[in-house]
Amino acid sequence: MHYSRKSLFRRNGNKTLTAITVAIAATALPVAAEAATSDTAHEPSVSLGGLIQGRYTYEYHPGEHRDQFSLRRAWLDARADIAPDTAVRLQLDTSNGDVGVRDAWLNYQLNDTASTRLGQQVVPFGLPRSIGSPNRLFTELSLAGSHFEVPQGRDVGVSMAASDQENRWQISGGVFDGRGRIDRRDDSRPDNPGRLASLRGSYALIGELPGHAGTEGRSVEPTLSFGAGAKAANRNHLRDWSLGLIDDIECCRANWQATTVDFIVRYGFTAVSGAAFKRWTSPDNFSRYQDRGLEVQLAQALPGTNLEAVARHSSLHRDTDNDLDQAPEAGRDKEWSAGVNLYHEGNQRKTQLIATSRDSEEAHWEAQLQHQVRF
Repeated sequence: MHYSRKSLFRRNGNKTLTAITVAIAATALPVAAEAATSDTAHEPSVSLGGLIQGRYTYEYHPGEHRDQFSLRRAWLDARADIAPDTAVRLQLDTSNGDVGVRDAWLNYQLNDTASTRLGQQVVPFGLPRSIGSPNRLFTELSLAGSHFEVPQGRDVGVSMAASDQENRWQISGGVFDGRGRIDRRDDSRPDNPGRLASLRGSYALIGELPGHAGTEGRSVEPTLSFGAGAKAANRNHLRDWSLGLIDDIECCRANWQATTVDFIVRYGFTAVSGAAFKRWTSPDNFSRYQDRGLEVQLAQALPGTNLEAVARHSSLHRDTDNDLDQAPEAGRDKEWSAGVNLYHEGNQRKTQLIATSRDSEEAHWEAQLQHQVRF
């Protein structure tokens, strides 16, 4: 595959940006630690944690199969209050053998309900990314969720968020450079911004806004919440917006707009959630087209066992009106997942067994056994 406009800056720029981001956060953490031992009015705190997910995967494709053990996620997480209204976070990803940066931000609390954040952070949009991966019912995002969310879920920018003290409503939005995670940028991507803006709001009619969409293997408080999100980008290059028609990413930038609506219902030992997505894409040199997606998932706790049975269906339709009728990646795909989660200590320690079948041009299924430890 050929990509144009390679430059010395792009080859070294990502490493430089990553180093600067890590240096800022790493400098702030010792300052907070030192301040925490001093006799001052403000008592800063430093917290260290992490996540490990070990996984065994078995995949079957027509005519072949394979299996492997992997360290799917291995995160190191550091947070510090460096001032009464100011906090920093640095989360490193070591699962690929290299050190990558997931979160690296500075947060300032404007008042009791509003805050602003600067740095690499989660882009607010849909339900799949509003629930962190350690708290998800399934080991991976759904077919639709991964297609409509920003790749890896993060970007560099500035955002604002507001919520009430009872955790009944929340709204957040921001502007980002539209190039994704710093450590995932390489020579295949142009070095100029992709101009991304995003917004999400959610409201709980019953109960509080949930931190997860399941039951954790036990009875849960009644919950009914709704959410909606929107985002737009100008001359963006996060994905191949030509749906496989060309292989030069510089020639397949696009203006696009996306929307989503979602819900979570929980009562007793049962939880149901769902989300719908739609995106309008206007790529350079190609016709405008639309994508639609849907996901619905069910969690049923088994009383007295700490077990939870889960099921999910997701569908994705790229280019719904066949505006790019020759595009290799256009068309409809479907995905079914089912399994069981065993909660040893809520979402802090759990074991998941998930099987997934995909109905596409390359139909296949896979099973994953994963154990998670969060510390």
